[in-house]
Amino acid sequence: MLYFIQSGSKIKIGYSANPLSRFRTIYTASPEPCGLVLTIHLPNEAKAEKALHHHFRAHRTNGEWFEINVYTAFRALIELKLIPEHEAPTLEMPTVSLPPMHPGFEKWFLATQTEYWSEKDIVSAKADLGPYWQQHHGRFTELLDEYQDIDKMIHMEQPLTDEEARAFMESMRKALLEKEHAESNGTMP
Repeated sequence: MLYFIQSGSKIKIGYSANPLSRFRTIYTASPEPCGLVLTIHLPNEAKAEKALHHHFRAHRTNGEWFEINVYTAFRALIELKLIPEHEAPTLEMPTVSLPPMHPGFEKWFLATQTEYWSEKDIVSAKADLGPYWQQHHGRFTELLDEYQDIDKMIHMEQPLTDEEARAFMESMRKALLEKEHAESNGTMP
């Protein structure tokens, strides 16, 4: 059976004759909580797994883990014709009681979570941010509590620019020189 295991904002796509046993192994080894979110029998699971891995290659984080949600993974099964559309079941996710989406979530999400996404996936995400809010609201809320500003949250999650890295290194060099000077003059506490 083809299976999808979710851990945080990542989905593992694999296949196994016994997905529950495979899930237990992954769950035991995972440092984060994870859940078996979907299993589906297909005529050729190995081919389906390979096709999905190729389809989501830009979203691969490690091995068989991808930065996508289960809706996107399921939709790809149909788009890639791995499940005939007339045979596809309706995918319904459990309802989770979440706070209303923060107005700054879209800006933060698009700036920090979609770096390797195709334009088509970004347009699709903009059309329905609900599943992404469900996946990321915890982290978003923690960061908002810490930084109190969406732009600062975005800035803190992005790599330093060359100019910022040079300024940081210069400030570190200056601090080390000041420390050495203070130590040599005996003015260190």
